[in-house]
Amino acid sequence: MKILIVDDNQDSVEYIFLILKDYASEIYKAYNGSSAIKIALNTLPDIILLDVMMPDIDGFKVCEILSADPTTATIPIIIITAKTEIKDLELGLDSGAYDYIKKPFQSAELKARVKAALRFKKSQESLLEAKRNLEAMNEELAQLAITDSLTQIYNHTFLLNTLKSEMTRTDRFSNKLAFLMIDVDFFKKINDTYGHLVGDEVLKGVVKMIKGPIRAVDILGRYGGEEFGLILPGTDETGAMTLAEKIRSNIDKQTFSIKSGDVTYDIKLTVSIGVSTYPETGVKDVKTLIKNADDALYVSKNSGRNKVYKTS
Repeated sequence: MKILIVDDNQDSVEYIFLILKDYASEIYKAYNGSSAIKIALNTLPDIILLDVMMPDIDGFKVCEILSADPTTATIPIIIITAKTEIKDLELGLDSGAYDYIKKPFQSAELKARVKAALRFKKSQESLLEAKRNLEAMNEELAQLAITDSLTQIYNHTFLLNTLKSEMTRTDRFSNKLAFLMIDVDFFKKINDTYGHLVGDEVLKGVVKMIKGPIRAVDILGRYGGEEFGLILPGTDETGAMTLAEKIRSNIDKQTFSIKSGDVTYDIKLTVSIGVSTYPETGVKDVKTLIKNADDALYVSKNSGRNKVYKTS
């Protein structure tokens, strides 16, 4: 336990030191308010014993300053003073003090108050730790709620909600927007030939390949099964078609080496991509934007697969 004793009277400081020296691993001493603030910020004691009447900054002000600083706000401050009026007690507690001891005091009283303050600090720290853990859990749960568990990209719901938001943003700033529907060709055959676990690894590999050429502002999500949706803010038809072709070509050239047990499978595959853009004639909402991409994907599939197509 670390204790900071603050009093402009050196005899008082030494008296408190003698009472508490066996209870603390470190005891710091300050003889004015300015030093008390500096030492408290540098050492972060577990408890501060603070006299009120000091020549530069009085104890009430010191208490107020330390209580307002997030670094020292949780340190229990016990004010020690000869002032005995109720208004002084109220002022001390209003300034952020944990407790108040009137001079003169007995050593047993001081020890008891210090022990109580330490218990309070530990309980506060436990509560803060529990709060931090809860906040971390909430953040994790929030992330899980929008993430596809297999591929670790955004899920279907988040993808659609984001697409809706991006369409609104596109209208507001008179910008462009593109949406790509990407489907792995003959994926059922991969599952049937190598098993679903290998198929899962293939999907992860495809996601990695799609992520390669896209920007940080682009939003990739799993639309469902072996289909992925890619939102391209601020992108026109030319930009969308160029990127789609790059993704298609990169995957076509890639060999996916997937290990399953003691066997490694080298798998070649292709993707078909449908492209839609906004604003465009007939596209007034998310539903029609997705339908256009889906229709274009259908054409890609039916014209031999491993193609990029955009409906006119």
